[in-house]
Amino acid sequence: MTILLITCDERGNKHQFSFGCSRLEVGFEMINVLVEQGEKLLQAQLNDQSGNMLLPVDAFDGASCLAPIKKLQKEWRSLLKKPLKPALTTVRKLQQEQINLTQKRLGNWEKKQESYTNLVTFLEKALQKAPHGGLLNHYQSLLKSTQRRLTLAQITCQLLSNRLSELREAN
Repeated sequence: MTILLITCDERGNKHQFSFGCSRLEVGFEMINVLVEQGEKLLQAQLNDQSGNMLLPVDAFDGASCLAPIKKLQKEWRSLLKKPLKPALTTVRKLQQEQINLTQKRLGNWEKKQESYTNLVTFLEKALQKAPHGGLLNHYQSLLKSTQRRLTLAQITCQLLSNRLSELREAN
């Protein structure tokens, strides 16, 4: 799924951008991080295989939504504790496959996180050397965009680590 955003920064500059996420709560958390960092959310749209949907911008107040969502997940999981019992070997194979895929996704996101961290460091150094004017503004814009991507990578790594722990406990 993809989330398209239109925001306005503290200087009144509008920004339009999008990002992809595999889990809805990751996307919502990223929006809340942006709002918490001072961006004013003007429009949010969710695009997935079933179509497009405008999201209510007032729902994103900058407060983390991960803990309440995790609490809801625990509640519905406890309600669904009596699943059908397929063959035990099939279940174990599927669980191991899910663990392997989650480990691979986590590794990929950790590489992204490292790349974004290195790019942030590079841009911060470049900003110190940049002359005032267009180049300085360009570096500032790149830095802010990369910091957003770094934040998304950090959140995603944490969520994948949590998911991996859940999968290993269930296995």
